[in-house]
Amino acid sequence: MWTAAAEPFGRAATTGWVQVANELDDEKVGRRLKLLRALYGETQEAFGARFGLSQNQYNQYEKGTRHLPVHRAMRLAQITGVTLDWIYLEKSRNVIFFLRYITRCE
Repeated sequence: MWTAAAEPFGRAATTGWVQVANELDDEKVGRRLKLLRALYGETQEAFGARFGLSQNQYNQYEKGTRHLPVHRAMRLAQITGVTLDWIYLEKSRNVIFFLRYITRCE
């Protein structure tokens, strides 16, 4: 039987986390990675090398066959300026302006 005492953050916090976890979709994350790489005009090998990845590893993230871990996403965010919200959930208004800026500068 579930009790409030058994759940330190309460039922609402737990269901909120499950909802966010269910929104994560590796294929959608991969499409955003592909978009970002295309905007930089780089190959998978060159773009992956920025993050210390082989072409094969990066390809698996981009295809959505491998889950992008947070530490890799954080490195991607640091280098490119996108947010973790955008990488995982496509939720960030500022990223759209940033992506438009990239396309104009290169």
